[in-house]
Amino acid sequence: MTFVPTVAPAPMRPWAESDSRSKRQVTGVFEKMVVGWNGSDSSRRALQWALAHADGIPLVVVHVVPGRARSSDGLPAGGQLIEARAQLLEATDDIRERHPELRLTTVTVQGDPLEELDDYVAAGTLTVVGARTRGRPGRWSFGGRLAGQPGAGAVAVIPDEYGASERSGVIVGVDGSATSIDAIAIAADEAKRSGEAVTLVHAWEPPSLWESAYDEHAEGIGMVEEMHRQILDDALAFANALDAAPRGRLEQGGAAEVLLAESRDASVLVIGSHGRSRVARFLLGSVSQDVLLAVTTPTIIVRPDQ
Repeated sequence: MTFVPTVAPAPMRPWAESDSRSKRQVTGVFEKMVVGWNGSDSSRRALQWALAHADGIPLVVVHVVPGRARSSDGLPAGGQLIEARAQLLEATDDIRERHPELRLTTVTVQGDPLEELDDYVAAGTLTVVGARTRGRPGRWSFGGRLAGQPGAGAVAVIPDEYGASERSGVIVGVDGSATSIDAIAIAADEAKRSGEAVTLVHAWEPPSLWESAYDEHAEGIGMVEEMHRQILDDALAFANALDAAPRGRLEQGGAAEVLLAESRDASVLVIGSHGRSRVARFLLGSVSQDVLLAVTTPTIIVRPDQ
């Protein structure tokens, strides 16, 4: 385990080239927040988390009733929608009374929940969904599938454990990718909003096939570690440019395992998705998906703009 102190590191290199793209993606940091709602306890937790993070930006609560948008005779399937609409208004009326300053709108539609809610995920928008995690290890969640869809934007997945214990700190996983830049910007904004510390975490592992004598192996491992340290230093430089006063951790191990361990008691974890195709993601997995399979901390997944 290596701890990197909070210092102003070397001047930025690859991060500087993507700075304008990052601001275009997340500046504000978000212009709108969308909450997926279905009346369940997990969706109520998602709405609770969103209310605590809205900070004056518009909040849209979307209830997608599963099923076809039209009945067999071609007419709108209105019965279920009317009932769902009434339930959603009942759930949000109290919120409007308690938060008169909140710019809150509600939407009720019928269709495929994943497709309908994915239409709201876009650059500048944070889409918040709940996740049933207790007693369901290794299960693909709706939030995991939504975060894994192609396209820009960010998805916050709020687990059952939200609100169960005291949490503090903002953790962000960095790996030198474009989505890491966006993740750092989101984490920096969250840290400023909450007044909590932000920690950048970069995990690395030695190459699986390393054929050399012991001395050469040790020297080579040192070189690899230094390369990864430079990735973290560049990320710290970018976060410092955002006045985030970050701390850094360089950890040896699998990225998902390290991030889950580091964020266990954090307020929020922010990581980027690399946007692999659905087939490749199923065969190879990804850090973001592996994290969401065992999520215990509110986690924001930044989707790649591609």
